[in-house]
Amino acid sequence: MDWKTFIELVNVLAWPVVVVVGLLSFRKPLTVLIAGLGGRVTKLSAFEISIELATLPNPPSPWSDPNIPQNSEMAGGEVSSTAFMTLFERIGVTTHWDYLIVDIKKGHSWLISRVFIFMVFLQTMRGVKCVVFVESTGEYHRRLIGLTSPDAVRTALNETYPWFEQALLNAMTRSMIYFLTPSLSPGIAGTIIRNFIEDPEMRAVVQPGVPDEWTQLGTQSIWEHSEWLTRKNFDTYLKEALYEWDSSHYEDIPNIQTDKRIRELICRKAPFIALVNSKEEFQRLLDRQQLLEQVVPLAQNEQQTDTTT
Repeated sequence: MDWKTFIELVNVLAWPVVVVVGLLSFRKPLTVLIAGLGGRVTKLSAFEISIELATLPNPPSPWSDPNIPQNSEMAGGEVSSTAFMTLFERIGVTTHWDYLIVDIKKGHSWLISRVFIFMVFLQTMRGVKCVVFVESTGEYHRRLIGLTSPDAVRTALNETYPWFEQALLNAMTRSMIYFLTPSLSPGIAGTIIRNFIEDPEMRAVVQPGVPDEWTQLGTQSIWEHSEWLTRKNFDTYLKEALYEWDSSHYEDIPNIQTDKRIRELICRKAPFIALVNSKEEFQRLLDRQQLLEQVVPLAQNEQQTDTTT
């Protein structure tokens, strides 16, 4: 190969390499750009070299009826990690949560023991009234599975995993705490949670004799007495604890008249109503009682106004 041929070969190869390096370097800004384009673009190509980008889920659509009283909308949150440090952080802040979102995703996001302990302490210390179970897979972002009360979840889990309650009782007893109350200090709560984690009912450092009931934490020689919250396990252990489906969710379709929407909402029987889009993806949660208390006086005032006129 002569020098001229070599230089031409370098020129041919150089630009694709530069493009690849550039695309990798600016992957995050490009992802933001794609989000602005509606998440439709998933591949960038140049010089016959393509890089696949993760498909971006569409953001939740806003509540479409501004005439619905805003006070009926509940404040909730989704934890970004099920590590116990996340729980320590959540109970250490004063932000009020009415509900907790549990996204089971592909089945390896939540250990069932973490659902239990997160729910117990967030209910006690942050006022969580409802647990919303969703599933993000493929094209769906937080598709609603169902919702229920923390007490119903706790009762259902106790039937299959009675050692959760025993480990919690052991942990509370070590701290001489016999009732969990909102006034519990974050420091004591953290100690109880740590003791719960390390209780012999929950933690093993050698492989247990009944491996199906235990889950190894990564590659460590540590096993937790729990299972992953897969869709199969959810349907087996928690499905019966959910509020009735038709009474606890409402498809928020645009262009429905306010009167009709309110009638349909207050006719639901569940205490909380999940608003979903056309793909049944969770948007937000309404407190039915709060909605009822605000809508009825408004309707009475309108009726009195009509009578006087």
